[in-house]
Amino acid sequence: MANQKINKKPLSRRSKVLRIVSAVVIFICLIFIIIVAALNYRPSQEQGGEPPITSSIQTPAEHQEKVVNFLCIGVDNSENLTDVIIYLSYDRQEKKASMLRIPRDTFVGDDIPTGKINAVYGHAPEGKTKIGYLIERVNEMFDLPVDHYATITLEGFRSIVDSIGGVEVDVPQTIYYDEYQGMVIPAGLQQLDGEKAEWFVRYRAGYANADLGRIDAQNLFIEAFLKKVKDLGRMKLVSLLSGLSDEMGFTTDMSVGEMIGYAGDLFGIDVDEMESVTLPGAGDMHEGVAVYELFPEETAEILNKSFRPYSDPVPADELNIAQIPGNYYSDNGYGE
Repeated sequence: MANQKINKKPLSRRSKVLRIVSAVVIFICLIFIIIVAALNYRPSQEQGGEPPITSSIQTPAEHQEKVVNFLCIGVDNSENLTDVIIYLSYDRQEKKASMLRIPRDTFVGDDIPTGKINAVYGHAPEGKTKIGYLIERVNEMFDLPVDHYATITLEGFRSIVDSIGGVEVDVPQTIYYDEYQGMVIPAGLQQLDGEKAEWFVRYRAGYANADLGRIDAQNLFIEAFLKKVKDLGRMKLVSLLSGLSDEMGFTTDMSVGEMIGYAGDLFGIDVDEMESVTLPGAGDMHEGVAVYELFPEETAEILNKSFRPYSDPVPADELNIAQIPGNYYSDNGYGE
């Protein structure tokens, strides 16, 4: 089927500093660390296949005391698609963090059904784990090291929100998640329980910029979530979450000791100063499927500026960013 071109005007070239952080980063990198530290809860790991992270993918040994890099994943109900993919880099030397949002529709090539990065997780080759294959593809595409991973399911997301009594959010527009089933959130100040919170952070059909609109909504949610967590305080939060370990749907390669070790660092981060960027690109159609096509030059610039504090810059033509045949970038040698 021939490629169908649509408006190539960039949906976003965001490289600005945002004042809020992603829901998944907070849930995975903060909330679970509290639980581990307080309750000595040992998260499970994905079983089968090769080790998810090999030494060739990790931060080079000479820089491991300076920086640590996490891949944080939100998995949908099928547990084959990733709704949220976030790369979090913590500069241990400078005490600052940078977060990279990878849109779920990012085009990765025709070897993956739909061609989207969110389907990589569910199409791991024999002998590889789901998370291991996703880590491998992220590393290959962006030449970014990954030291640790963490995943959370939608069930875990709902359980956490319910356990803290819901989150109050000023909803910017009416959310018609499924109008026929009565799954609607009116605009304005709303108290969202776990189910409605899921509708809010997953909804995208009514946004003019689709997946990027959803990312904005997720950021709005976490601003409200973070306020609720701070109002509760650490001890109250631990008390509320203490019975949820079996419901979290949380997996990680980190040991209890490692997570406790990172806890102090992560809680010391000023979230207002955390840099948060979304990979720059534009919407396009490929084989009848709507995808998000990355801009290689702009992507390389962002990665070099914010995610390679102790390594040499990597030019765009050395990244493995897939491009749709027939556009400017593919015709000029990118993604080959």
